[in-house]
Amino acid sequence: LSANISNINNRINGAGNSTQLGSDTIQINGTDNTARGFNNNCLINGRENQIANGVNNASVLGGTLGKAIRNSEIVIGGGVLSGISQTSTVQLGATTINATATNLTIQSDGSSLIEVQNNSIFGFEIKVIALCSGGASGTAGDYTYLELKGAIQVDDGYNLAISQSSTTIASVGSTGTAQVVAVTDPYITIEVTGAANRILEWFASVQITEKKLRAVGF
Repeated sequence: LSANISNINNRINGAGNSTQLGSDTIQINGTDNTARGFNNNCLINGRENQIANGVNNASVLGGTLGKAIRNSEIVIGGGVLSGISQTSTVQLGATTINATATNLTIQSDGSSLIEVQNNSIFGFEIKVIALCSGGASGTAGDYTYLELKGAIQVDDGYNLAISQSSTTIASVGSTGTAQVVAVTDPYITIEVTGAANRILEWFASVQITEKKLRAVGF
């Protein structure tokens, strides 16, 4: 009875699909897809795709064997085991008022970071906008548009080797800088540094291309 009550808002179309305990407001279209539990507001389309336990507001939009492991992530599966090869997009944001280094968080929620998989190569292309909305030394409308590109090698113990480059595509006035950094295992994020007495609103769109080894260790 409790399982049926917890699934009252889920809508499933196709054979072999399942929603595990704590899944609510889940839509699944396809075959053999799974919401692993304690998921809210998720969408799966395709075959043998998954939403990981505890992940919310995520979508696997197509392909096979894709796995959403980050909140608010949009995934396309690559068809090689679950989560082994896939592309996805995550969006982050924050506001800075000084030159203190600040971590962007997923959907600007103040806490969620980007999880990486061990024994993997995590490629990224990130578009970052810093828009000034005022402050004692700020001019509303000043902005910087950056692109970060690079890759992260993640070993079995979640030790990260980050290689990246940053390009300023356009800029008006003085705003800030951004870089990809490791936080705590197994998480990374974009660290931004603004400017004193300037209110900067940050937004980043992260395109992820990742490949995880089938066997443990490089």
